[in-house]
Amino acid sequence: GGARRADPAEAAMILAARASGPRVALETDPSSAAAARSVMLAQKWTPKTDPTGWWISEKLDGVRAYWDGRHFYSRLGNQFPAPDWFKKGLPPTPLDGELWCGRRQFRRCLGIVRNRGSGDMWEYVTYLVFDAPSMKEPYEARVDFIKRSIVHATKEPRAPSGGSDGGAGGRLVVGSAGCPYAAPVGIVRCEGPAHLERELRAVDAKGGEGLMLRQPGSPYENRRSNILRKVKSTHDEEAKVVGHEGGAVGPGAFHLSALTLETPDGRQFSCGSGLSAADRRRPPAIGSIVTYRFTELFDNGYPRFPVFIGPRIDLDWATICRNYKAPDPASHAMGELRREPSILYAEPALSRALTMRV
Repeated sequence: GGARRADPAEAAMILAARASGPRVALETDPSSAAAARSVMLAQKWTPKTDPTGWWISEKLDGVRAYWDGRHFYSRLGNQFPAPDWFKKGLPPTPLDGELWCGRRQFRRCLGIVRNRGSGDMWEYVTYLVFDAPSMKEPYEARVDFIKRSIVHATKEPRAPSGGSDGGAGGRLVVGSAGCPYAAPVGIVRCEGPAHLERELRAVDAKGGEGLMLRQPGSPYENRRSNILRKVKSTHDEEAKVVGHEGGAVGPGAFHLSALTLETPDGRQFSCGSGLSAADRRRPPAIGSIVTYRFTELFDNGYPRFPVFIGPRIDLDWATICRNYKAPDPASHAMGELRREPSILYAEPALSRALTMRV
């Protein structure tokens, strides 16, 4: 339960856009799929690591995409069915980035980029590039290459469906060299822990997912790496255990896969992370109170990435419910799908390109 329903106007817009062009054919390249499965992943940042001098960028809640010079691929090696007009102007060099529709738009973005018939809905997507995996140069040189390679172009009227753009349909076309649907991710140098904290508060206030830290002078590593760190705010709350998910693993033995938790305002969700082996053998009793941690709320109000912290034997449920303040829906609302998402640290020219209305 709790899934968001599109309003009638939005539903009509999506149906019209998806009827605007043919289904995109896929041509998966095994070597590109393998490269996409080995992109660099981040470790969590902790205060033990001094961020001074590291590069800060906004953490994007989009869909990770590896560009092989012709097509986009997911971290699982699956090709995304982007229309040709969306890809025009991108360089033949492999790139690492995210397909992004704006903050708090992850589910919408995922729905667009996975659907072979999304048509004009791709107008709401921007490919934000943060690295060039095939280059051996230091990070700063790779960023300079990305800025030189991702050339912005204005959005001009595109030929009607079946027209001179190969039948892609829709309203936009690249009218000059470059691509209006791609941009480099902006970066700033971290001045220290206090600066990092200020920037994290700023992105939280805008509804962002967090920040990324990149070690200066670092190479691209095809693994989960300590030279790339993710910085996110977390929130702790209490919930009541209302169910045990799992099953028997032997005579008289039970193995818990997840707790079913309920918030004071009645939202129920599964929480399987953070449980120890002992917790899984002897889970907190149904009706007991536990603390869980999460990073943010989805647009439907349910916690994202809930993690079990531990039992609370010092609190009673009636008191928690009496003092509980339910989250304001406006604080996590998905909002209107727009063609002009903004991103932190973007250069002025990039900001204008991203915010240009169709």
